[in-house]
Amino acid sequence: LKLRAGRSLTPEETAKLNAVLDYIDDLNALDISKAPEISWPEAPLALAG
Repeated sequence: LKLRAGRSLTPEETAKLNAVLDYIDDLNALDISKAPEISWPEAPLALAG
């Protein structure tokens, strides 16, 4: 949202955003035809809590 408003992210916010985007890429790359034997990627700490 900050980026859409033309504002900058802090280095910490940038790192968290990149971790979440990498996680989404990992989820999209899953072969769900192997269910229920799916090896799920670990969620980044940015999604905790």
